[in-house]
Amino acid sequence: MTSQLNDSFGRSTKKVRRRQTDPSDLDDLIVDENGMQVDNSKEQKMSWKDKLVGNASHGKSQIREEFRLLEGDAKVKTVDRIPSLTFSKRVHKHIERDMAKTMIIKLMGRRIAFHTLLRKIQSLWQPKNLIQLMDLEKDYYLVKFQDDEDYATTLMGGPWINFEQYLVVQPWSP
Repeated sequence: MTSQLNDSFGRSTKKVRRRQTDPSDLDDLIVDENGMQVDNSKEQKMSWKDKLVGNASHGKSQIREEFRLLEGDAKVKTVDRIPSLTFSKRVHKHIERDMAKTMIIKLMGRRIAFHTLLRKIQSLWQPKNLIQLMDLEKDYYLVKFQDDEDYATTLMGGPWINFEQYLVVQPWSP
């Protein structure tokens, strides 16, 4: 019995790899002799909230200007008993800036559920940053990108095929 075990151990071909040195974990905090955290990095890690809300891109914080409507930015009038809302050029410029990395998509020849489409385009496009999908009427969707490179790659790449149907991609325009 023991000779059988020795033979099986001798014939084992599984390789075992061991690290020569144990690298320190990059997420470890550096503390001084008093136990206080020392900030030695110039670039802070992005928090889960920032990733989820989209406040940062690749560790670089993006400062979004706060936009407030001023007096005269929106005018409401009634035309044939239907309310009509008119915005100033300042509001239009803000909307255009905010929608700069947004595109309209439609899956031709087929209806698709919102979450299914979101999963499919994320696996198809593989964006580096978060994307936001918004449902419009008649199976049209808006896709808002946080990253310029993701936006350009998606717009210039393709043709995109999803469920054996063409996925039409077009930049948003006012």
